[in-house]
Amino acid sequence: MTIKLERNRNKMIFCLTVAALFDGMAYLMGEVLPDGILCNFQAWWLTYFDWCSLAWVCCITLNLYINLVKEMRTERFEIAYHITAWGVPFCLSCLPLFGDYYGPAGAWCWISNEHMAWRFGIWYIPLFILIFLMMLCYSRIIYMAKKRASTWSGTYNPNREGSKVHVCF
Repeated sequence: MTIKLERNRNKMIFCLTVAALFDGMAYLMGEVLPDGILCNFQAWWLTYFDWCSLAWVCCITLNLYINLVKEMRTERFEIAYHITAWGVPFCLSCLPLFGDYYGPAGAWCWISNEHMAWRFGIWYIPLFILIFLMMLCYSRIIYMAKKRASTWSGTYNPNREGSKVHVCF
C-alpha cells in the first residue's frame, strides 16, 4: 500500500468522522422546538449530516470496490467524493426548506408528520436503495477476494505490481 493511497483512505474516514460528529450534535440539540427558524435549522442540520454520513459510507464502499475489484487507483476521484458527500446532501437537505416541510416531528425537528411522503422521498427510499447497492458491492468484493485467495500463488503479480506507485525514501 502506498503512502498516498493510505492518505486518501484516511481522509475519507476523517470526513466520515466529522460528518458523524456533527450528525450526533444534531441529535443532542434536544427537545422539540416550536415551528420556526430554530426548528428549521435543527431539521436542516439533522438531514444534512445524516446524508453526509451516509454519503461518506457510500464513497468509502465505492472506493473499496474500485480498488479491490476493478484494481484501479482512486486518487483522481477525491474531488468527486467531496462533491458527492458534501454537495448532494446540501441540495437534498435544502429541498424541504423551499416547501416549508420542516417542523416538529417527534423527539426533534425534522420533516413534519404532515409530510410523510417527503420523509420517504428524501430519506427512507434512497437509504434502502443505497444499502442494497452497498450490499451488492460488498458481495462482489468478498467474491473477488475469495476467488483471488483460491488462485493465489505468491506475492508477485507483474501486472498488478507494474501499476503501483513506488515510494522512494
